Amino acid sequence: MLIQPEPIQDFARRDLTEAITVALAREEHILTAGEAYVARQFLALKVGAASLYARLRSRKRVVFRLDQLDYAEISDPAGAAAALVEAGLARDERHIPTRLFLEARTVEELKALCRDAGLKRSGRRAVLLERLAGTPRAAVSLQALVLRHRGLFQRLCRLYLCDHSGDLTRLIIARMGVLRYPAYTPTGGAGLFPNRRALLSYEAALVRRSSLTEDSLLEAVPGALAGVESRVKAPGYRYRFSARRFDSDLALAAARAFERSKQPDLAAEIYQRLLVAGIREQSHATWRLALCLAALGRPGAGAALCEEAREVAPPDEALALERTGRRLAKKAGQGWRPMPPIPSPKIRELKLVGARRGGSRPGYETPEGPKTIEPAVCAMLASHGRRALFGESAPWSTLFSLLFYDAIFAPVPGMLPTALMMQPLDIFSPGFAERRKPWMDPIFEAIEAGGASALLAEALERHDGTSLPGARLDRLPPEELTLLTAAIDGQTLSGILRCFAEDRRSAGRGLPDLCVLPGPEIRLPDAIPARIPEELILAELKGPTDSIRDSQRIWLARLNALGVIAEVWKIKRTRPALG
Repeated sequence: MLIQPEPIQDFARRDLTEAITVALAREEHILTAGEAYVARQFLALKVGAASLYARLRSRKRVVFRLDQLDYAEISDPAGAAAALVEAGLARDERHIPTRLFLEARTVEELKALCRDAGLKRSGRRAVLLERLAGTPRAAVSLQALVLRHRGLFQRLCRLYLCDHSGDLTRLIIARMGVLRYPAYTPTGGAGLFPNRRALLSYEAALVRRSSLTEDSLLEAVPGALAGVESRVKAPGYRYRFSARRFDSDLALAAARAFERSKQPDLAAEIYQRLLVAGIREQSHATWRLALCLAALGRPGAGAALCEEAREVAPPDEALALERTGRRLAKKAGQGWRPMPPIPSPKIRELKLVGARRGGSRPGYETPEGPKTIEPAVCAMLASHGRRALFGESAPWSTLFSLLFYDAIFAPVPGMLPTALMMQPLDIFSPGFAERRKPWMDPIFEAIEAGGASALLAEALERHDGTSLPGARLDRLPPEELTLLTAAIDGQTLSGILRCFAEDRRSAGRGLPDLCVLPGPEIRLPDAIPARIPEELILAELKGPTDSIRDSQRIWLARLNALGVIAEVWKIKRTRPALG
């Protein structure tokens, strides 16, 4: 019985063909007629030529020697190369500079060329190339080709994948099963860019971002400011791919550099122009501008800015504006209208024995050896019969991704334009939850009715092995996630997850470090207060030199309002006993 050989899997060609076909169908309105023609030239190639282009495109080399082309799926490399030249997708040796022929040679070949030319043969590659620089073209010519239109195909792959890299390796990883992408039906849509000008500006900003150095940052500020001021603010789902976003980030970084170099006047000018232009980081820019005005001897003006901005700022940023504004008003001798106070969290003091350990964070003694503060507290609680999970925002972002999978990947027009996306385009933009209200409302209702555990069990089985946005099952295994879900009231869990639905970008900032699961009431030695009640407790840990951040203060107050015991545990480091 003859054994049939396995068919050769021509994945490089298939992946590039898929990317070009989809990008061309969805984004042709932002391509020139010439670019669309080139894309179709590739799609019209015979299999061998298309396979060769796809293979070579993924390599960094510029010149490809025909005598070194050896791919199992390409039976006639020379014929495929000729077809690429005929289609205008490559240039042959007639159009390749002599310098590139030399760079395509091996060291041994370069030494042989030196010998033939009567030149010294010793030295490294760079020395040999320099020595052969004046060699006649006929002496070094090779049968070779150089690909054309690499930039265009990179653009098409970027449009297809909806990411900055345009790296089709994502398809290979998914095919190998290394990474399992969410399953959904692509929704099509108008694409990432409203017009060609927006596309070109974005691509230029990408290049600029990757090439900027600390020295060239300040030189780029005028252009960045002009870009922010002249460009229309992109809708939320297109913000990540807008040149305005990159220009805004660049200008903010330059303003901070001016502040650090004691030039608050230059920083203030940048912040003022960015605020007038309406950048997304309004609260942050206002806060920094207020500090610059204070440094310029105008604390009263800075206080007025803070008072106005805090009314519309996110809660944690409003606290920073409140604190700075009050201080500047006092400095200016002005009155200050305070915000309603945020309830202070309960403070619990604990003692842990210090220990030496590697790394920058201090260590504490545990039965398993020295550990950092969070695992050390978990170990201490375990020794007294209570289980604690260390996760910060990970438990809640993971629950949101699992329980709301169908809502996150709902068929909202244009938000999932292609396959293999880790999350919809608008996941971090305003209106994300509102656009998915028909899918989200039934899930919230089920959670509030006590059905979270059943929903989680179904989601864990259904999405086992899938990489989900925000899911961190590496930090919180399914067993621990199940215990936490069973320990929390449905109304409370719904309230926490609504924060993720309404502001996925910043909801995870400030959630407490530990989830102390329900269990027997215990008493911790040397703790004040010592009694740990049997209910679920969320605890923010603070070492001897740590202070509570604004985002943590907001979450602690929010959690207590939702009916959860949320505390700050201050850890005092003690010396080990002698002997």
